[in-house]
Amino acid sequence: MRIGWLVLVSMLVLSSVVVSAENGGSTLSFRLYGGYTVVVKGSIGGLAKLNFIVDTGAVPTVVDKRVARKLRLEGNTEELQVFSGTLQTERVVVPSVVIGPIQTGPHSVLVEDLSPFSLSLGISIDGMVGLDILGQSNFTLDYFSKQIIFGALGPSDPASTVPIEVNPAGYVTVEAAIDGRLLRLMVDTGTSDFVLFRNRVRDSVRGVRLLSRKPMANLGGRFQVVTAELDEAALGPLSLRGRHVSLMDVSPATPPDLEGLLGARYLGSDCIAFDFEHKRMAWESGAEAAGKASSERPGWVVGSSFAFAARDSRRLGR
Repeated sequence: MRIGWLVLVSMLVLSSVVVSAENGGSTLSFRLYGGYTVVVKGSIGGLAKLNFIVDTGAVPTVVDKRVARKLRLEGNTEELQVFSGTLQTERVVVPSVVIGPIQTGPHSVLVEDLSPFSLSLGISIDGMVGLDILGQSNFTLDYFSKQIIFGALGPSDPASTVPIEVNPAGYVTVEAAIDGRLLRLMVDTGTSDFVLFRNRVRDSVRGVRLLSRKPMANLGGRFQVVTAELDEAALGPLSLRGRHVSLMDVSPATPPDLEGLLGARYLGSDCIAFDFEHKRMAWESGAEAAGKASSERPGWVVGSSFAFAARDSRRLGR
């Protein structure tokens, strides 16, 4: 996952009801940063033309402190578990959120300082929208045309389709086979990497070839990530043999069903589609190389819902 920050995995159930407008074939243009970070325009309450990172790893949706102040929102402080630790955050209810054809009523969100993302991307980031909002409609991220296409999906090629599960907390998972073992991964549009939680999959990564190590940090603190090369690995019909994977240790509070993260663009796809009705994810491979090591673009947001990458890395002896 290239630079991103924290995967906000809060296990609380949202109380607001999201209403999806008539959206057959509706589209929403986006700007693309670093080859994978998707930024769209949207609104919260009476504030329009806000910039949102589309991040399926943000659970729930997050708004910046500036937005909360402008709307004079006050809420309750609570602990939030991120993969590397625990932090204090504030939960508030916004009057509404509008992203393309999707509009909510009053909706529960988290408030955080998103200025590091703004500095990294060079634009003001006002929020991070997750599947608690976007998951109300099937949608396709078309990285080539830079559009989100909402609505029903057509038939997909079985060679580039895998089943998904939607966790009640609001994130999507898939299964990948690593060294003969099935591992459950969160699908994260906020990152471009494949990340395995080393302290949960030690037997499956025992034989991987280590390449480099680099420090990272998210709002929960600093930690180390090791880049390695996969041997026997596959996502459904797609072989991942020889591709790079990042290894990191996670806190015990990380949801027990997760053993890693899969960045949407790690597959080298020009399009990735989420079909919540039929519980499938499909992709269309592009020309660019897939599975590149995250050290190739240090300083970009690795997984907008995961971590801020430090700029230095060092090679590991073989």
